[in-house]
Amino acid sequence: MPDLVSWLPLDTLLGIVRIGFGLMFLVKLGYSFDAVQLVWAHKRPGGEGLFRALRIILFSSAVFFTLGLFTGPAALVMWLLYVVLWRYASLYGMEDIAFHAIAFYFVFAGAGDAVSLDALFGVIAWSRLPAGTLIPELALAVALGNIFLSAGVTKLPSKMWQRGLGAYYFFLMPNFRRFDTSLITRFELPIRILNYVALVMEIGMLPAILLNGWPVGLLFWFLAFGFTITLATIFVLTWIGEALSLVMLLVLWLLLHQQGAGLLPLLTTELGALSWTPLNITLIALMTTTLGAGLWVSIIAFPKWVEKVPFVRELDRLFRTISRNTWGLIPCIVFTETHMEGPVVYRVWAEDGEGSREVFRIFGEQSNPGPDRPFRPAFYEVTSYKVAEACMELDNWGEVRTEPRRAFILRLAELIARKASHQGTHPESLRFRMRQIIPPKGFAGSIQPHLEKPWRDAFVVRFNQGQAVSIEGLGDKILEGPTGRDINRISFAFNPRQP
Repeated sequence: MPDLVSWLPLDTLLGIVRIGFGLMFLVKLGYSFDAVQLVWAHKRPGGEGLFRALRIILFSSAVFFTLGLFTGPAALVMWLLYVVLWRYASLYGMEDIAFHAIAFYFVFAGAGDAVSLDALFGVIAWSRLPAGTLIPELALAVALGNIFLSAGVTKLPSKMWQRGLGAYYFFLMPNFRRFDTSLITRFELPIRILNYVALVMEIGMLPAILLNGWPVGLLFWFLAFGFTITLATIFVLTWIGEALSLVMLLVLWLLLHQQGAGLLPLLTTELGALSWTPLNITLIALMTTTLGAGLWVSIIAFPKWVEKVPFVRELDRLFRTISRNTWGLIPCIVFTETHMEGPVVYRVWAEDGEGSREVFRIFGEQSNPGPDRPFRPAFYEVTSYKVAEACMELDNWGEVRTEPRRAFILRLAELIARKASHQGTHPESLRFRMRQIIPPKGFAGSIQPHLEKPWRDAFVVRFNQGQAVSIEGLGDKILEGPTGRDINRISFAFNPRQP
């Protein structure tokens, strides 16, 4: 295996990854702040003046970080304000977990030592912590392994993954993907094999890279990297795949640097050579505690049993809180029934005195990602699940009865109306039309039965003086079957007791 240090020093790779992540971070912030009434639909830190100041400081620190100027302090402010602001956000998903973890890593990485203005001008704030070690990268590798582990463990109770249909549904559903995947979904045996390979990859990634660099660790790395690249290319799940792919490059550097050994021997060597100063002891204690909390969250994904034991229940709550506020990890329940049992896609028509026209084209005519979806953060995709939950309430009770859901739909409507006004339309109401995608009961090849269904009127949001004031159902039953959503779970705020 080649010695990477001789042709790609870690400092150089770090500088490249820093710039790539910084640019993604800035784009995410730009879209998030543009949709501020949606992302922070329910609660905000302090008054509007403080909230605006924090957003400006966060964006400025991300600019400094990307340029590599005062990189260490900029990374610290970036991570800290991300924790603070997104602690109040109404939406927090896989993209936020990835961004949160990478931002925390860069606090310790010393990423301004190359390909940066710090290196150009000789600016020194602080370098890596602990100094002269690979411990930050090793901690990042474990955090990445925790993310994959959590995603795998939460799939184990899923009936669709147990039956070998999880990967099939993932590639079949049109709402995630930008390209035709019929070549993949056409053949049953390969897609069923892929289903179980994905489970093994997610659960085995962490132990594989820790215990064996070559061939096992690299094999799992290639499987995981193929998955993250797939998320960034075939699918429109911005910026999850792109961010995780950058992290995978750092993990590859470690594996090749090890010349065949796993990362656990490297960690032992690094700790053995460490000077045990009070600062280093504090840093190692911090890494151990936070990564241990993340490992707990990854494995104890469903807290039903821990609720029965008071001590374990409180320990679970503590570990989930520590994990959420450091590496950002919460149970990664992704691509299970929650997202794929009967997802809803929606389109919106702005109505005024002169007629109506389609706006906010997040989803297209073919139930695929629409022309307004690319480059926008994953929370735009998440709005479809909230619309589905609103439809469930309308079907059950004839109204969106749960106040947090009602408030979210109204804020979504106001965002859409503002976007429409930029195009010259000032809507008096917004008509939401939806289509539910019901997956086949078993393997059925590359079918697309949802395309035969008409788009169905779901509800209308009325406006008064520019404010969304009411949500009106249109009488008929909206949904054809289960959505996979739990209507009793109100998921607009961090709750360490919930999965």
